[in-house]
Amino acid sequence: MARIIDCTMIVSNKTWRGPWKVDISTRSGNRIDFENIMLKELNSTLHFSAHCATHIDSPRHRICDGPTMDELPIERCFGDAAVVDLVDKGELEPITAGDLEQRGKHVREGDIVLLRTAWTERNAGGDCENMEGLPLTLDYWKGPYPTRSMAEWMVHKKVKAVGFDGPNDVVNLKGMEYECTHLGSYRKKIDDQVVHIIHLANGILQIEYLCNLTRIKKDRVTFFAVPLKIKAEASPIRAFAIEE
Repeated sequence: MARIIDCTMIVSNKTWRGPWKVDISTRSGNRIDFENIMLKELNSTLHFSAHCATHIDSPRHRICDGPTMDELPIERCFGDAAVVDLVDKGELEPITAGDLEQRGKHVREGDIVLLRTAWTERNAGGDCENMEGLPLTLDYWKGPYPTRSMAEWMVHKKVKAVGFDGPNDVVNLKGMEYECTHLGSYRKKIDDQVVHIIHLANGILQIEYLCNLTRIKKDRVTFFAVPLKIKAEASPIRAFAIEE
């Protein structure tokens, strides 16, 4: 029997990270008794960054004239996925091509690669299923991080997307605020964006801020990260894995 694992963070007004700017406002009508059913009309307005919580980046996020979300074939956003286990990686430890060469032998051309570090679960005390406001603290950005060599390995393997459950680019060790304080952001240097640049320049989509990858038991699953059909460089998604 197939298992479905929801790998998506909740987006709510409890999301604190400044650059994500979440504002979900709801207008409600009066309560009405209709044939013994209590009714009340709700209409919500959503305002938040396309890069808020669990989302997918198209090449336009970094590459001039790259395709936007509405221009990507839908099949680029779901399919066979290889789960690479990296849960032993510690704080501020790099994820390298050597790690992938050793642990990613089951990765195939055209795969979505899911990098399982368990960092979201560690940041949430192990419970991500119904927890709002993830990530909970700045310590999330002290997790294991991808490197240039890892990104180049993905290009060599010709994968179509890479998913992260922790930091998704090089961490700036000189400023641990890493654009995630309540006070605002600093402008990243190009060197801080090298993984994004290599992936997106080679047509590899970035699936960011996943959770619950530790609930996936098999090393190969079917994975969905389907975006809204919007003319933008990124989109929120409902990400989930199906284990057969």
